Amino acid sequence: MTRLLTEVHLIDGRMYGLFQSQDSLNKYGTSRYDALFKRYHTDSAQFTKSFKYYARQPVELQKMYDQILINLKQKNDSLVKVQHKADSLNRIKQQNKPNIE
Repeated sequence: MTRLLTEVHLIDGRMYGLFQSQDSLNKYGTSRYDALFKRYHTDSAQFTKSFKYYARQPVELQKMYDQILINLKQKNDSLVKVQHKADSLNRIKQQNKPNIE
């Protein structure tokens, strides 16, 4: 459930910046969540049932979200590292570019 929730929050984050209308959220969001649930061999009804269960277990839910935050931070750190490498390569390319003036 922790990995699934991590992925759910990643989808939420991606859609937050992309879509502003409710129609767009329904149209594009549903397919993303359905694909995620399929990958985890579940569906939205089972996910909701599981989430409600954990919502009644606050200590367990807190432990899960502590791990989810770690997972998200690791993914973010990895992306920052990749972006830093790309930026470094672009600077090197710019420095090696012949100056035609």
